Amino acid sequence: MPTDHFLSSTEDPAVLIVDDEHHCIQTLQAMLRKIHPAWTRVRHSDSVATAKQIIPEFQPDLVFLDVEMPYSNGFDLLTTLPDV
Repeated sequence: MPTDHFLSSTEDPAVLIVDDEHHCIQTLQAMLRKIHPAWTRVRHSDSVATAKQIIPEFQPDLVFLDVEMPYSNGFDLLTTLPDV
């Protein structure tokens, strides 16, 4: 799906934020609420392991990944995502 679909859409895509720093999650959530208030299906995870559990059920349309986390990072998760 093209990126501009999300930027112009009034749909409610599933968004997943993966970051181990809570203030980064809060900041990104606030930015999304301000830019796209219709986007209400936003979930977050503080680890790659938890994100891997969330993804099959939640089926996010958009994933924000932290590339520097302990144990495993966003690049590790990226290689396991379907349809990348």
